[in-house]
Amino acid sequence: MNRHEQSKLKFDRRLRNRPGWVSEEELGSEIEGLSDAAGNVADEEEDPAKEASDASGAAV
Repeated sequence: MNRHEQSKLKFDRRLRNRPGWVSEEELGSEIEGLSDAAGNVADEEEDPAKEASDASGAAV
């Protein structure tokens, strides 16, 4: 395996506990560098049946 391919796997959580694979400092640095993805969470959607009844004016 070449160095480029190995670097792709270095921070794979399945390989993290491998002895000598990655140091705690390297792991901490990598985690600090990750972007915050909290903005990607979708809002809760209303019940589609309720939305349809609101649009037609009929009660469910």
